[in-house]
Amino acid sequence: LLFTQHSKAPSSWAHRKWIGKNLVDLISESILDSTIDDHDAPNKIHQWASAEINTCSTVAEKYPKNYHAWTHRRWVCQLLFALFQEATLRTQTRDNLLLIKMVFEILENELSKTQRWMKTHVTDHSAVHYQGQMLLLLLEVGMHPASKCILSDDILCETNGTDIVASTWAWNLLSKSMEISRTSRFVSYEVTWIRRRICGLACLNYFLVNGSSNNDPKLNDFIKIEVTDLAAAYLTNGNNCPKSQIYALSYVVWIIRQMKGSKLWGNCPAKELMNLATEVVTVLACNEAIVGNAWRIMNNRV
Repeated sequence: LLFTQHSKAPSSWAHRKWIGKNLVDLISESILDSTIDDHDAPNKIHQWASAEINTCSTVAEKYPKNYHAWTHRRWVCQLLFALFQEATLRTQTRDNLLLIKMVFEILENELSKTQRWMKTHVTDHSAVHYQGQMLLLLLEVGMHPASKCILSDDILCETNGTDIVASTWAWNLLSKSMEISRTSRFVSYEVTWIRRRICGLACLNYFLVNGSSNNDPKLNDFIKIEVTDLAAAYLTNGNNCPKSQIYALSYVVWIIRQMKGSKLWGNCPAKELMNLATEVVTVLACNEAIVGNAWRIMNNRV
Protein backbone atom coordinates (compact mmCIF):
# COMPACT_ATOMS: atom_id res chain seq x y z
CA LEU A 1 0.00 0.00 0.00
CA LEU A 2 2.85 2.38 0.87
CA PHE A 3 4.51 1.96 -2.53
CA THR A 4 1.32 2.81 -4.43
CA GLN A 5 1.62 6.35 -3.07
CA HIS A 6 5.36 6.78 -2.50
CA SER A 7 7.10 4.38 -4.88
CA LYS A 8 10.26 6.51 -4.99
CA ALA A 9 10.55 7.45 -1.32
CA PRO A 10 14.03 6.34 -0.10
CA SER A 11 12.83 5.99 3.50
CA SER A 12 10.18 3.43 2.45
CA TRP A 13 12.73 1.25 0.70
CA ALA A 14 15.21 1.64 3.57
CA HIS A 15 12.61 0.44 6.06
CA ARG A 16 11.81 -2.53 3.83
CA LYS A 17 15.54 -3.39 3.74
CA TRP A 18 15.75 -3.24 7.53
CA ILE A 19 12.81 -5.61 7.92
CA GLY A 20 14.11 -7.98 5.26
CA LYS A 21 17.65 -8.11 6.68
CA ASN A 22 16.43 -8.93 10.19
CA LEU A 23 14.03 -11.56 8.87
CA VAL A 24 16.66 -13.28 6.72
CA ASP A 25 19.22 -13.19 9.56
CA LEU A 26 16.72 -14.90 11.82
CA ILE A 27 15.88 -17.62 9.28
CA SER A 28 19.46 -18.20 8.09
CA GLU A 29 20.67 -18.96 11.62
CA SER A 30 18.91 -22.32 11.43
CA ILE A 31 20.74 -23.13 8.17
CA LEU A 32 24.23 -22.05 9.18
CA ASP A 33 23.96 -23.34 12.77
CA SER A 34 23.90 -27.14 12.78
CA THR A 35 22.42 -27.20 16.31
CA ILE A 36 19.14 -25.68 15.08
CA ASP A 37 16.82 -28.06 13.25
CA ASP A 38 14.64 -26.23 10.69
CA HIS A 39 14.68 -28.01 7.32
CA ASP A 40 12.12 -25.57 5.92
CA ALA A 41 14.46 -22.58 6.32
CA PRO A 42 15.72 -22.49 2.67
CA ASN A 43 12.11 -22.51 1.48
CA LYS A 44 11.23 -19.62 3.83
CA ILE A 45 14.09 -17.52 2.41
CA HIS A 46 12.98 -18.42 -1.11
CA GLN A 47 9.43 -17.27 -0.35
CA TRP A 48 10.68 -13.98 1.11
CA ALA A 49 13.00 -13.28 -1.84
CA SER A 50 10.29 -14.13 -4.38
CA ALA A 51 7.83 -11.80 -2.65
CA GLU A 52 10.36 -8.93 -2.62
CA ILE A 53 11.25 -9.46 -6.27
CA ASN A 54 7.58 -9.56 -7.29
CA THR A 55 6.94 -6.32 -5.39
CA CYS A 56 9.87 -4.62 -7.13
CA SER A 57 8.67 -5.87 -10.52
CA THR A 58 5.13 -4.59 -9.91
CA VAL A 59 6.37 -1.18 -8.80
CA ALA A 60 8.76 -0.90 -11.77
CA GLU A 61 5.91 -1.77 -14.16
CA LYS A 62 3.46 0.76 -12.70
CA TYR A 63 6.05 3.50 -12.18
CA PRO A 64 8.59 3.17 -15.05
CA LYS A 65 12.33 3.72 -14.58
CA ASN A 66 12.02 3.42 -10.82
CA TYR A 67 15.64 3.40 -9.69
CA HIS A 68 14.74 2.54 -6.10
CA ALA A 69 12.80 -0.58 -7.10
CA TRP A 70 15.70 -1.93 -9.16
CA THR A 71 18.20 -1.05 -6.43
CA HIS A 72 16.14 -2.91 -3.82
CA ARG A 73 15.78 -5.89 -6.15
CA ARG A 74 19.56 -5.93 -6.57
CA TRP A 75 20.01 -5.71 -2.79
CA VAL A 76 17.79 -8.78 -2.33
CA CYS A 77 19.96 -10.81 -4.73
CA GLN A 78 23.19 -9.54 -3.16
CA LEU A 79 21.88 -10.60 0.26
CA LEU A 80 21.20 -14.07 -1.15
CA PHE A 81 24.70 -14.11 -2.63
CA ALA A 82 26.14 -13.27 0.81
CA LEU A 83 24.22 -16.26 2.24
CA PHE A 84 25.67 -18.40 -0.55
CA GLN A 85 29.20 -17.32 0.38
CA GLU A 86 28.59 -18.15 4.06
CA ALA A 87 27.17 -21.54 3.14
CA THR A 88 30.23 -22.47 1.03
CA LEU A 89 32.52 -21.87 4.02
CA ARG A 90 30.70 -24.36 6.22
CA THR A 91 30.23 -28.12 6.29
CA GLN A 92 28.12 -29.13 3.29
CA THR A 93 24.95 -30.29 5.03
CA ARG A 94 21.81 -30.94 3.03
CA ASP A 95 20.31 -27.62 4.15
CA ASN A 96 23.43 -25.78 3.02
CA LEU A 97 23.30 -27.48 -0.38
CA LEU A 98 19.60 -26.65 -0.71
CA LEU A 99 20.41 -23.01 0.07
CA ILE A 100 23.15 -22.96 -2.59
CA LYS A 101 20.75 -24.48 -5.13
CA MET A 102 18.04 -21.98 -4.19
CA VAL A 103 20.37 -19.00 -4.70
CA PHE A 104 21.52 -20.37 -8.06
CA GLU A 105 17.94 -20.87 -9.26
CA ILE A 106 16.79 -17.40 -8.19
CA LEU A 107 19.72 -15.71 -9.95
CA GLU A 108 19.11 -17.82 -13.05
CA ASN A 109 15.41 -16.88 -13.05
CA GLU A 110 16.24 -13.21 -12.53
CA LEU A 111 18.52 -13.20 -15.56
CA SER A 112 15.79 -14.79 -17.68
CA LYS A 113 13.13 -12.40 -16.38
CA THR A 114 15.18 -9.30 -17.18
CA GLN A 115 16.00 -10.62 -20.65
CA ARG A 116 12.26 -10.77 -21.30
CA TRP A 117 11.74 -7.39 -19.62
CA MET A 118 14.22 -5.68 -21.95
CA LYS A 119 12.19 -6.73 -24.98
CA THR A 120 9.36 -4.44 -23.91
CA HIS A 121 11.35 -1.83 -21.95
CA VAL A 122 14.15 -1.04 -24.38
CA THR A 123 15.17 2.27 -22.78
CA ASP A 124 15.29 1.11 -19.14
CA HIS A 125 18.87 1.83 -18.03
CA SER A 126 18.26 0.57 -14.47
CA ALA A 127 17.02 -2.76 -15.81
CA VAL A 128 19.98 -3.34 -18.12
CA HIS A 129 22.50 -2.63 -15.37
CA TYR A 130 20.57 -4.93 -13.04
CA GLN A 131 20.66 -7.62 -15.71
CA GLY A 132 24.43 -7.25 -15.99
CA GLN A 133 24.84 -7.63 -12.25
CA MET A 134 22.69 -10.77 -12.25
CA LEU A 135 24.84 -12.23 -15.02
CA LEU A 136 28.03 -11.62 -13.03
CA LEU A 137 26.56 -12.98 -9.79
CA LEU A 138 25.23 -16.08 -11.55
CA LEU A 139 28.62 -16.72 -13.13
CA GLU A 140 30.33 -16.41 -9.75
CA VAL A 141 27.88 -18.80 -8.12
CA GLY A 142 27.93 -21.30 -11.00
CA MET A 143 31.72 -21.37 -11.24
CA HIS A 144 32.17 -22.00 -7.50
CA PRO A 145 33.19 -25.58 -6.62
CA ALA A 146 30.20 -25.88 -4.27
CA SER A 147 27.83 -25.44 -7.24
CA LYS A 148 29.05 -28.46 -9.18
CA CYS A 149 26.23 -30.49 -7.63
CA ILE A 150 23.70 -28.11 -9.18
CA LEU A 151 25.28 -28.22 -12.63
CA SER A 152 25.35 -32.02 -12.51
CA ASP A 153 21.72 -32.14 -11.26
CA ASP A 154 22.70 -34.16 -8.18
CA ILE A 155 22.23 -32.41 -4.83
CA LEU A 156 24.35 -35.02 -3.02
CA CYS A 157 27.25 -35.22 -5.47
CA GLU A 158 30.90 -34.76 -4.54
CA THR A 159 32.25 -31.22 -4.98
CA ASN A 160 35.79 -32.21 -5.96
CA GLY A 161 35.06 -33.10 -9.59
CA THR A 162 36.38 -31.60 -12.80
CA ASP A 163 36.07 -27.91 -13.71
CA ILE A 164 35.12 -28.73 -17.30
CA VAL A 165 31.39 -28.88 -16.54
CA ALA A 166 31.42 -25.45 -14.87
CA SER A 167 33.53 -23.90 -17.64
CA THR A 168 31.26 -25.29 -20.36
CA TRP A 169 28.16 -24.07 -18.52
CA ALA A 170 29.68 -20.58 -18.12
CA TRP A 171 30.57 -20.29 -21.80
CA ASN A 172 27.11 -21.48 -22.87
CA LEU A 173 25.53 -18.86 -20.60
CA LEU A 174 27.79 -16.11 -21.98
CA SER A 175 27.21 -17.21 -25.57
CA LYS A 176 23.44 -17.07 -25.08
CA SER A 177 23.66 -13.62 -23.45
CA MET A 178 25.90 -12.30 -26.24
CA GLU A 179 23.59 -13.69 -28.91
CA ILE A 180 20.59 -11.94 -27.34
CA SER A 181 22.44 -8.62 -27.27
CA ARG A 182 23.68 -9.05 -30.85
CA THR A 183 20.27 -9.81 -32.31
CA SER A 184 18.48 -6.87 -30.68
CA ARG A 185 16.43 -4.86 -33.20
CA PHE A 186 16.89 -1.65 -31.22
CA VAL A 187 20.41 -0.75 -32.38
CA SER A 188 19.71 2.98 -32.27
CA TYR A 189 19.17 2.85 -28.48
CA GLU A 190 22.13 3.37 -26.16
CA VAL A 191 20.84 0.74 -23.71
CA THR A 192 21.33 -1.97 -26.35
CA TRP A 193 25.03 -1.18 -26.57
CA ILE A 194 25.44 -0.87 -22.79
CA ARG A 195 24.02 -4.38 -22.56
CA ARG A 196 26.44 -5.58 -25.22
CA ARG A 197 29.38 -4.01 -23.38
CA ILE A 198 28.42 -5.76 -20.15
CA CYS A 199 28.22 -9.14 -21.93
CA GLY A 200 31.41 -8.45 -23.88
CA LEU A 201 33.36 -7.61 -20.73
CA ALA A 202 32.09 -10.79 -19.06
CA CYS A 203 33.37 -12.78 -22.07
CA LEU A 204 36.80 -11.13 -21.85
CA ASN A 205 36.96 -11.98 -18.15
CA TYR A 206 36.07 -15.57 -19.02
CA PHE A 207 38.99 -15.73 -21.47
CA LEU A 208 41.33 -14.33 -18.81
CA VAL A 209 40.22 -16.76 -16.12
CA ASN A 210 40.50 -19.75 -18.46
CA GLY A 211 43.91 -18.72 -19.82
CA SER A 212 42.93 -18.45 -23.49
CA SER A 213 45.75 -18.64 -26.04
CA ASN A 214 46.05 -17.23 -29.56
CA ASN A 215 44.78 -20.59 -30.85
CA ASP A 216 41.60 -20.47 -28.77
CA PRO A 217 38.70 -20.73 -31.26
CA LYS A 218 36.32 -19.04 -28.79
CA LEU A 219 38.57 -15.97 -28.49
CA ASN A 220 39.14 -15.84 -32.26
CA ASP A 221 35.41 -16.06 -32.96
CA PHE A 222 34.71 -13.36 -30.38
CA ILE A 223 37.21 -10.97 -32.02
CA LYS A 224 35.84 -11.72 -35.48
CA ILE A 225 32.18 -11.13 -34.55
CA GLU A 226 32.52 -8.34 -31.98
CA VAL A 227 35.31 -6.38 -33.65
CA THR A 228 36.16 -7.21 -37.26
CA ASP A 229 32.72 -8.03 -38.67
CA LEU A 230 30.92 -5.36 -36.64
CA ALA A 231 33.35 -2.64 -37.70
CA ALA A 232 33.13 -3.73 -41.34
CA ALA A 233 29.32 -3.56 -41.26
CA TYR A 234 29.15 -0.06 -39.82
CA LEU A 235 32.16 1.44 -41.59
CA THR A 236 30.59 0.53 -44.93
CA ASN A 237 27.16 2.11 -44.66
CA GLY A 238 26.46 2.85 -41.02
CA ASN A 239 23.36 0.66 -41.34
CA ASN A 240 21.64 3.83 -42.66
CA CYS A 241 21.41 5.19 -39.10
CA PRO A 242 24.04 7.65 -37.84
CA LYS A 243 23.16 7.03 -34.18
CA SER A 244 23.61 3.26 -34.41
CA GLN A 245 26.88 3.80 -36.28
CA ILE A 246 28.20 5.95 -33.44
CA TYR A 247 27.22 3.38 -30.81
CA ALA A 248 28.57 0.41 -32.78
CA LEU A 249 31.93 1.93 -33.69
CA SER A 250 32.40 3.31 -30.17
CA TYR A 251 31.78 -0.22 -28.90
CA VAL A 252 34.42 -1.61 -31.29
CA VAL A 253 37.06 0.83 -30.02
CA TRP A 254 36.05 0.09 -26.43
CA ILE A 255 36.45 -3.68 -26.92
CA ILE A 256 39.90 -3.20 -28.49
CA ARG A 257 41.01 -0.97 -25.62
CA GLN A 258 39.75 -3.52 -23.07
CA MET A 259 41.82 -6.25 -24.73
CA LYS A 260 44.84 -3.98 -25.09
CA GLY A 261 44.82 -3.27 -21.37
CA SER A 262 44.74 -6.95 -20.39
CA LYS A 263 46.88 -10.08 -20.69
CA LEU A 264 44.75 -11.13 -23.67
CA TRP A 265 46.53 -8.62 -25.91
CA GLY A 266 49.47 -10.97 -26.47
CA ASN A 267 47.06 -13.56 -27.89
CA CYS A 268 45.34 -11.12 -30.26
CA PRO A 269 46.31 -9.89 -33.77
CA ALA A 270 47.52 -6.64 -32.20
CA LYS A 271 48.72 -4.88 -35.35
CA GLU A 272 45.48 -5.51 -37.28
CA LEU A 273 43.35 -4.45 -34.32
CA MET A 274 45.30 -1.21 -33.80
CA ASN A 275 45.01 -0.34 -37.49
CA LEU A 276 41.28 -1.00 -37.34
CA ALA A 277 40.92 1.10 -34.17
CA THR A 278 42.72 4.01 -35.82
CA GLU A 279 40.40 3.80 -38.81
CA VAL A 280 37.30 3.68 -36.61
CA VAL A 281 38.40 6.63 -34.46
CA THR A 282 39.05 8.66 -37.61
CA VAL A 283 35.50 8.00 -38.82
CA LEU A 284 34.06 8.91 -35.41
CA ALA A 285 36.13 12.09 -35.25
CA CYS A 286 34.62 13.22 -38.55
CA ASN A 287 31.04 12.54 -37.49
CA GLU A 288 29.34 15.91 -37.16
CA ALA A 289 26.30 14.34 -35.47
CA ILE A 290 28.28 13.96 -32.23
CA VAL A 291 27.96 17.05 -30.04
CA GLY A 292 31.20 17.88 -28.24
CA ASN A 293 32.97 15.13 -30.12
CA ALA A 294 35.65 13.74 -27.81
CA TRP A 295 36.80 11.45 -30.61
CA ARG A 296 38.40 14.47 -32.29
CA ILE A 297 40.66 14.82 -29.26
CA MET A 298 41.40 11.08 -29.16
CA ASN A 299 42.06 10.81 -32.88
CA ASN A 300 45.35 8.95 -33.43
CA ARG A 301 45.57 8.25 -29.70
CA VAL A 302 43.65 4.98 -29.41
